Amino acid sequence: METLKQNRTAKRKVSELLGKIHLKEPNYIKVDVLGETLRLSGYVQSWTDRDNIEDVISNIAGIKSIINNLEIRTIPPTNV
Repeated sequence: METLKQNRTAKRKVSELLGKIHLKEPNYIKVDVLGETLRLSGYVQSWTDRDNIEDVISNIAGIKSIINNLEIRTIPPTNV
């Protein structure tokens, strides 16, 4: 039960931290926590965004390793 609470806390902290860095839109980031491992999946617009995300979340308490499976998808702006 304690692990589930820690996982929720870690996911919440990741969401808070991601909100503080200004990622290019659109992006989709899924966060999974299994014990002391945090896994990121989905996509972002640039390698810089991908690296910044990992840097920002690397010091979350209770997380020992990060699996960064984020893909880079450069999506050109649309003219409406």
